[in-house]
Amino acid sequence: MVTLNQTKLGSLRESLDNVVIGYLFGLAMQLLLFPVVGLDVSLVTNMELSLYFTVTSITRSYLIRRYHNHKLRKKYLGE
Repeated sequence: MVTLNQTKLGSLRESLDNVVIGYLFGLAMQLLLFPVVGLDVSLVTNMELSLYFTVTSITRSYLIRRYHNHKLRKKYLGE
């Protein structure tokens, strides 16, 4: 059986890619959708909102990952 392990640097790179792509995707969606629903927001405000949403997403993802990691450790290691 072959196991592939990601290095810490690889994990960091994946996380950074995910955050940058998420930020740009969120910003693009806001720029496209806000006018559709009648919101007139400047580019700078859109960028700030995307940053807030990105930080919220990172926090949510981290907490969910830690919760599931805790459950796995409890299940398999009896902690």
